[in-house]
Amino acid sequence: MEDNSWRTYMANRESEFVEYVAQDVLLQLSDEDKDFLLEHPDPIDHHFGLGLYIRNNYIHGKKLGFFVFRPDSLSTTIVGRVIEIIRGDKADVN
Repeated sequence: MEDNSWRTYMANRESEFVEYVAQDVLLQLSDEDKDFLLEHPDPIDHHFGLGLYIRNNYIHGKKLGFFVFRPDSLSTTIVGRVIEIIRGDKADVN
């Protein structure tokens, strides 16, 4: 694979992972949890709560098929995607 093809491939795998985890996490959130996320829409605000849950349950110790340099950054991206879906931003898969 050429260098750019490989990077594109890995970026796509990461994007698919973010979407999968965001959708899975949404299934576990109560309406109150969702309201709280909407009231506090900055993903950084959720680093020590939802972000750690995502990091510890979906990222650490898992073979993801792509390199994760900063697991906390990836979990923050996923929290941001969860908030986007709740708000109705971008493409809501489900």
